[in-house]
Amino acid sequence: MTYFGGKAAPGVPQTLASWIPHHQIYLEAFLGHAALMLHKRPALINIGIDLNSHALLHSRTAISQLNIPPQHQFSFARANAITVLEAHHLTPDWFIFCDPPYPLETRTSNHRYQNDLTTPDHERLLSALTKSHAKILLTSIWNTLYADTLRGWYVRQYQNQTHAGITTETAWMNYQPPTHAPYAPEPGQGYRQREAMRKQRKRWTQKFAKMPPDQRQAILNALLQTLRSAPPQP
Repeated sequence: MTYFGGKAAPGVPQTLASWIPHHQIYLEAFLGHAALMLHKRPALINIGIDLNSHALLHSRTAISQLNIPPQHQFSFARANAITVLEAHHLTPDWFIFCDPPYPLETRTSNHRYQNDLTTPDHERLLSALTKSHAKILLTSIWNTLYADTLRGWYVRQYQNQTHAGITTETAWMNYQPPTHAPYAPEPGQGYRQREAMRKQRKRWTQKFAKMPPDQRQAILNALLQTLRSAPPQP
């Protein structure tokens, strides 16, 4: 199931997750189908906000099907994200991923959101974000309103598959992007597969550590030889 303006295209949530810094509380405003929340490693507290009740139900259902450890809390609220951001003074232990509707002037198709934003709405959103002490990752198609308001923020670009085709989108961050990507998803499709691969790596590592030194060296040599002779990945 696709969602207009969503970030579920292959490689997009992984790219965005690689730019997320350390945080205790994760807030995804304009949740949509929660593409990033579903792909990133969970925070201790995870909150999704959207006005679209169907999107909230979809996201809540998708999260409930993942085998996420119980110490990670998830909650979802049907609310106006701009009003929430204006009303709460969030601290640096919060991280906000904000993926609002594309500004009207950036759109190349007639697609519309169920709950769209006007230019004054975008101005309110930007005002709330620039006043916040939380760490913020804001995504959109490049536009002068965002670029002028967020002057001095870190900027990255990435490719997204939208209804109009491949589109270059922009990410603005009010922090320096991390170099070690603490919240980037591990290999595997979905949380269950990633957890199974994590356990498999742990078993192999423990088994390898118990081997005699000469056997470990022989296995390392064989693995290196296999990597050198393997054809390059496309």
